[in-house]
This record gives sequence, structure tokens and C-alpha cells, in this order.
Amino acid sequence: MVKEDVLHYASAKYQYFARDMNLLTIGYGCTCGWTSPSIILLTSDETPLVSGKITMDEASWLAFLICVGGILGNIFFGFITNRFGRKLLLILISIPTNVNWLIIFFASNVYQLYVARIIGGFVGGGVFVIIPLFLSEIACDQAGRKFLFLVSTFGTALGLITLRVYMMLKTWKYNVEELNWIPIASFSFVIFVASCAILTLPFLVISEIIPENLKEFGVSFCMTLLWSFAFIILKYLPLLTGTLGFHGSMFLFAGACLSGAIFIMFYMPETKGKS
Repeated sequence: MVKEDVLHYASAKYQYFARDMNLLTIGYGCTCGWTSPSIILLTSDETPLVSGKITMDEASWLAFLICVGGILGNIFFGFITNRFGRKLLLILISIPTNVNWLIIFFASNVYQLYVARIIGGFVGGGVFVIIPLFLSEIACDQAGRKFLFLVSTFGTALGLITLRVYMMLKTWKYNVEELNWIPIASFSFVIFVASCAILTLPFLVISEIIPENLKEFGVSFCMTLLWSFAFIILKYLPLLTGTLGFHGSMFLFAGACLSGAIFIMFYMPETKGKS
């Protein structure tokens, strides 16, 4: 009974660790998302910036400069994680997080916001390198990753295809007034089902399937690729939607999800019960 109590205590302790560490991820989510509602204000005459309202081109740079910071953070933390240890870096990462928010709070022009955005991305790069490594080392009872990924990828594709069909019918002047609830329902469903795996598990699974002697470099390399593709997509999404239309872009993204689902089905190893 004593041994069982000790194991139970250790399991509970590690679950608390995992919960507390993921607060950093939630904090980064705030850092990542503040621009979405704020760009409307920053581009208006009521902008709080002393230098005046920003242009749409400046707003686009504000949106995707976080990816530049993410790449820098991946490379930096990928190299120093082993030298200084996960715990110390998880503590120290709060420093640039606070610097980021202080710059945003006191910013008087768009260039200061650019700096804050890069610092915020730098923090995200560290979060997505350190936390998956830490979680993979303290994980107890792991869920089946492959099943969650399949549900998430197929579900996301379904939501995007539904939205695509609605937008296509609307573009072709069909009467879809009675179906005007579909866009918000589709977006909500996509966000929900993508959060089950696509948006959350890659960082953990990468650290589970890469060999121990390559783990730091491998996680950093994969996250750098992710940030690079995110940068490209954010930068050229307006061009893509202008060429293919909104419904065409949704169909392209749905196809990418289905391709990912097929790859996962045949090639992704199940990491349940492994570390």
C-alpha cells in the first residue's frame, strides 16, 4: 500500500506540473491573439498610438512578425535547453514575456509593436520547445495520439468543406439566407476539433517519437519548419484568397487536412504508453 500511495502522489504531482506549465501556453495564446481584435482599432482614427493610425501593410507585418520571433526562439532554446535544463528556462522565459507586454502597453508607434511582436514570438518558440520536452519526460497515463489526430484532421476537413460549400453557393448567388448560421458554426467546430489534436499535440508527439540523443535538435528543427510555414501562409493568404477566392482557399486547406489524415493513418506511430 505504501508503494501505491507513493506512485499515486507522484502521478498527482506530475499532473499539477503539467497543468501549471500549460499556463505558459495559455499566456502565449494571449500574446499571439491580441492583434486580431486590436488591428481594427490601430488602423482607425481612434488609434492609441501617438504616431497615428497604421496602414494595412503595417498591420500585416504586425500579424506575421511573430513567426520571425518564433523561428529565433526555436533555434535559441533548442541550443541551450540541454545546457541549462528545462526548469530554469521555464522560469526565465517569464522575463521576455513581461517585456513583451510592457512594450505593448507603452508603445507609441508601430515599430515598437513590431519589436514586441518579435519578442512574443521568441517566447512562443521557447514554449513549444521546452514544454513538450518536459511533458514527455513526466508523462504517466498517455492517451492514444493517433486516434485523436485522425478525429481532429478529418473533423477539421469536414468543417472547412462545409464552409467552402456555403461560400461557393453564396458566390454563385444562391439563396442561402436560411443557412447563414453555417459560417459561425463551421468556424466554431473547426476551432474545437482542431484543438483536440492539430493545434495541441504535435509539440508533444514530436518530442515522444524523436530519439533521445536527437530530441533537442529535432524538436527545434520541426518547430522552425512550423514557424516558417506559418510565416508564409500569413504573408500570402490575401494573395491566395484573391486568386482562388475564399471558398477555394478553404477547399485547399481541407485538402491539406485530408492529406495529413492519410499520412497519419499509415505512417504515424502510436505513442500511447511510450516516452
